[in-house]
Amino acid sequence: MTLLVIGSLIFIIAGFYIYSTESNLKFIGIIGILFFGLTGVTGIRRLIKPKAALIINSKGITDNSTVTSVGFIPWKDVIGFQPVKVTSNNFLVVQVKNPTTYIDNSKNMLTKQSLKYNYSSFNSPIAIGEVTLPLKLTEVEKILLNALKKYNL
Repeated sequence: MTLLVIGSLIFIIAGFYIYSTESNLKFIGIIGILFFGLTGVTGIRRLIKPKAALIINSKGITDNSTVTSVGFIPWKDVIGFQPVKVTSNNFLVVQVKNPTTYIDNSKNMLTKQSLKYNYSSFNSPIAIGEVTLPLKLTEVEKILLNALKKYNL
């Protein structure tokens, strides 16, 4: 988590630099500042008050991995999982039966935009980043697949 905070800080500084020097790229600078600002806040929150990124039980998955996570996902909604790599970042996409329901139920505008982006990119609003997890993504996927088989009757 410490590396996440340090990396976020570096990219926030880069975002401010881009915003202040490149007139054609101000929008990119703003996006970088916002995205990595949120990532940094998440990392700092986790360092101060540790919280499980994922909670897996007989009822479903609770995703607390980021500020823009959807929260609880019941097993009855889960279709499967798909590992995805975007540049050097690994994500586990949770494929759900009614993806737009998660977007529509989001009350926070930032979360809603993040879910819409995930949906347009991965055909699901739910993408869990490996950097926020204590285990490798392949291990998390195995655990989730076993739980899906066990609990999704």
